[in-house]
Amino acid sequence: MSTPICDREGSIIGYQDDDGTLRDAHNKKIGHITREGAVYDNHKEQVGRINARGDVIDRYGRQVGSVSADGTVLDWHGIQVYSGSAAPLLIDFEKKAQDPLPSRFNFDRIAREANVPKTERAPTSILPEGFVSPSVIGCLGIVIAVVIGIAIMFVMQNPSLLSRNNASPTLSAVAQETSNANLEASTPAPNAAPNATATPKPVTGKVNAEVLNLRQGPATSFDIVDRLQQNTEVVLVGRLGDSKWLRVTVPGLGKEGWVAAEYVDAETDIETLPVVPPPSQ
Repeated sequence: MSTPICDREGSIIGYQDDDGTLRDAHNKKIGHITREGAVYDNHKEQVGRINARGDVIDRYGRQVGSVSADGTVLDWHGIQVYSGSAAPLLIDFEKKAQDPLPSRFNFDRIAREANVPKTERAPTSILPEGFVSPSVIGCLGIVIAVVIGIAIMFVMQNPSLLSRNNASPTLSAVAQETSNANLEASTPAPNAAPNATATPKPVTGKVNAEVLNLRQGPATSFDIVDRLQQNTEVVLVGRLGDSKWLRVTVPGLGKEGWVAAEYVDAETDIETLPVVPPPSQ
C-alpha cells in the first residue's frame, strides 16, 4: 500500500510505500526512508533524517522543515508545502513528466514567493541557516596567521625559552637517592613473581546492516550519536534486560552508545553480557 505525497495545491507528486520506498509521480523509485527516519536517495546516499519530534534535518544537520501531527509538512519558513511525507524536503521530485528537461522544485523559492505580496519584488537570495560569509572566513584566517607569526618571532628572539637549564642535584636529593639504593640492595629478591591477574578479553561484534544508528539510549526516540557502516567492529559492554539493545563502544571512532542487537553479529552469546540500566531521556 502506498501513501500519496501531495503539494500544497493537492496535486500528487509522488508516493511513499509501506516498506519505505519513495517514488515520484511516474512510479519511478528515487529513494527510501528507514524505520528510524533516515532518508536516502536512489544512490543509497543519506540526504537527511526525520527525528521523533517531526523535525526534518538535512545532511548538514540543519532543520529544513517539520511534520505536524496531522501529517502536514512545513518548510523552515513555517509554510505548508506538502502532505503525506516530508521526503520531498530532502529528495528532489520532478515537477512534470512532459517538461523538455526535467526540472526540480526550488523549495526556498516557493516559500519566498508565498510570503511576498504581489506588489513587492521577491528578494534575489536568502542565505540558509548556518551560512558563513567567505569574507568572514578570510578575515579570521588573516588574524590567525598574524598571531602565529608574532609567536614565532617572539620565540626566535628569546631562544632561552626553548632551552632547559640543567638543574644541579640538591643535597637532599642525593641523600634520598643513596637511601633508595641501599634499601634496594638490602631487600632480598622474592622467590617467585606473584601471579599476574589476566585481563579479560573484550567481547566484540560486527555490524551486519548497511548503515546502523548509534544512539544515546536503547530506543529510536534517543538522539543519534553516529552512523556505523557495515562490518564496523564494536566492543560489547552490556545489554538491556530483554537483550534487544546492546551497549557498545566503537574503537575506530572513539564513541559509545546503544545499537539494536539484531544488527550486530556477536562473537559470543549476548545473554552472557551484564545488564546495563538505560539512561534517562
